[in-house]
Amino acid sequence: MRKILAAIGILYLLFFISGCSTEKAVANMDNQAYGDKKIVWQKLEEDIYGSGKREKIVFYVYETAEGMPLIWSLEVNGEEVIKLNHDDGFFSQSQIKFDDIDGDNKPEALLYRYSTGSAGAQCLNIYKISPENWFLIFSEDKLNDYTESDNGRFNVEYLGDYQVSFSDNQTGLKVNIPLEKELYKGIENMLEGISTWVDPVSEFEAKDIDGNKKKEIITRQRVIGVAHVDTIALFETIYKLTEGQYKPIRAMLLDIKGNILGEIEISK
Repeated sequence: MRKILAAIGILYLLFFISGCSTEKAVANMDNQAYGDKKIVWQKLEEDIYGSGKREKIVFYVYETAEGMPLIWSLEVNGEEVIKLNHDDGFFSQSQIKFDDIDGDNKPEALLYRYSTGSAGAQCLNIYKISPENWFLIFSEDKLNDYTESDNGRFNVEYLGDYQVSFSDNQTGLKVNIPLEKELYKGIENMLEGISTWVDPVSEFEAKDIDGNKKKEIITRQRVIGVAHVDTIALFETIYKLTEGQYKPIRAMLLDIKGNILGEIEISK
């Protein structure tokens, strides 16, 4: 099933990018390293440095001859400030946004990347920016879901009586997830097949939780039940800006109605 979904995603990608404007890479560009085509993905003109001057911002994707993305590149006034290569994961879409998240009245750069997979995986890099340097202060770039084979990060198991155990061996969070009986009427036999399956991050939220004008970052991941369409819980991680870097401070598990089932503080 996952291979079929991946194939569908690739077909969608080829369709999507065929409509984008293209231009040849410059003559002295190393095509083997950067790709055969240079696609203009996004254009902006904004005062991102607080100088009163609107900078020309262009987001490019370099493709192979077959139309597959190889490099994502962001240029400001013609100079490359960010380059993310294929080692950072396979993404069909991307977007750059600017928002003041550290409370200093100057924007940071939020670079999102999106997968076409059924999990709706998103990745996010946040940069503290200046004309001299773009400094990475947050990064979440895992594309694949978590299963039993992923070094034991998560463990999910059906206990019986419509109860599922969940544990996160990285943070120490352990909690039971209650299932709603009516949702599984007629397919009760499938409950025994519930095992470890946690999607990658599919949602980011920047929110000032403690009122200090610095926004925390909240990531959300789905915990899967009998099938991929069956979300039985949401796993959230909260990151706080500390000494110039975002660090995880709390993990929690919520039921499908948004009620907290359990939470744990993450030691520094």
